[in-house]
Amino acid sequence: MNAAHPDPRRYLGLVALLAGALVALAAAINFFVDPFDYFGRNTLGVYISAEREAKLTGLRQNPRAAVLIGTSKAAMIDVAQLAGPAPFFNASLGGATPEEVVALVKQVSPTAPLVVVALDFFQFGDSVPYQPVPFAPPSWQRDFSYLFSLDGLGYSFTTISRAERGLPPTLLPNGSFNPALWFEHYDHADPAALARLLDDREARWREFHFSPERVAELADLRAALDARHEPYVVLINPLDAADFARVRRAGLGPAYTDWAARVHRVFPDVIDLAVSPYSDPKNFFRLDPVHLYPQVGADMLNRLVLPRAAKETGGSS
Repeated sequence: MNAAHPDPRRYLGLVALLAGALVALAAAINFFVDPFDYFGRNTLGVYISAEREAKLTGLRQNPRAAVLIGTSKAAMIDVAQLAGPAPFFNASLGGATPEEVVALVKQVSPTAPLVVVALDFFQFGDSVPYQPVPFAPPSWQRDFSYLFSLDGLGYSFTTISRAERGLPPTLLPNGSFNPALWFEHYDHADPAALARLLDDREARWREFHFSPERVAELADLRAALDARHEPYVVLINPLDAADFARVRRAGLGPAYTDWAARVHRVFPDVIDLAVSPYSDPKNFFRLDPVHLYPQVGADMLNRLVLPRAAKETGGSS
């Protein structure tokens, strides 16, 4: 071909080669930074909302740890402060649904010496769709999607940037929430913000409805725990006393009583701390009536829950 008319296939090949190199570079960055800790390679810290991926990885990486499973109320507890019988991994998830709790129990290694499950009234509502299979099984398609995701690449750069600036990651290495930002944002006096928050809480309770499928998950949870043939303890988390008053004002008192009775029927030895000394509002972040202070949650488990676990001899709670 004439030099004045170069072969366009050559340029197309170069463009394809360059595009392939850029895609391969993006995949390499996502693999080595691993912002969701999907592959278990993350060494910089999890800085984004990647709990579900990171917690499943953590369960695989800590096969001999005792495991705490619940909502964000349990996730806020630093399990490094727990007494044992073994080091704990915190597999709790913000907004964990009952079906996710059951699925997490099934992910716990057979070598884990203890499972502690912390239940909350609000997680049995229907505000999000019921998912009978909440965690997709591992597959090469999911791996490829993660590696070649442009969103993931953005998260990788976010992770690198925040780590270089010394910012606190979202999760501690043991799976617990890092409370640093919680103390910064939710533990100071702000009457106007508190009033707005409490109005929102009351409105949320007035819109609350049970999900029949989620209430039925209690029996599946019992079956999954019994199938492990290892000790477990189930508790009902404390409710902030003022928030419990809002539950009653919303007309949910009978619904709560019915739910608690169901839990007690399925788990006769449940440790019910919904109304207890830990319900005192002073035990909760000042701008957050949902989450106990981490040290309060650890004290609760050490004093009232783990002593029960020490007496366990087999798969019954």
